Amino acid sequence: MQIKKGEKKNMIDLYDKIKKEKKEKKDIKFNIIILLFFTLLLLLICSSAWFMGYHVRYSNFVNKLSKSIAYVNENDSLMVYTNEKILKLSEENFRGFNTYLTINGSGKETKKVPEGESILFDYGDGSLLELWDFPADKYSNRNGVFIQYTDPEGKIYSYISYKITYETVVTRYLLYDNLEITQ
Repeated sequence: MQIKKGEKKNMIDLYDKIKKEKKEKKDIKFNIIILLFFTLLLLLICSSAWFMGYHVRYSNFVNKLSKSIAYVNENDSLMVYTNEKILKLSEENFRGFNTYLTINGSGKETKKVPEGESILFDYGDGSLLELWDFPADKYSNRNGVFIQYTDPEGKIYSYISYKITYETVVTRYLLYDNLEITQ
């Protein structure tokens, strides 16, 4: 059986069409896989960069707070201002508060300062630490503490910690065995 020139061309076109369709399907799947891979890679890089930035900011906060604590230990300069009184913390309460604050670690970063009364810790070196009671929100079903630390250069670090409670700070470290300063 002999194939004429015109028929041969049609058969070649038919085979090319079949090969092209298979290749196009393969290319689409391959392109989707490559796109997903690079999307996941980009997501991993972005989340790692955010985490590293968060870790660096929190480490800076802890380092600067540690310097302020060391300054207080050397100069006995901490003053605590509540809405009712001015206190000079006992050494035991000061150690306990710092341990409570640092053991419970960081929390959710935020810049929005809550309304209401705060407790102000003036370390005497130009740094301030303020604490506000933070009501339960969509991230947690329990209260927390909004922590804002301002270092001596004026840089502000703000966190919401759900591991610390305002009531614990007040009852454990502020109500008993401290020297009350009269104005």
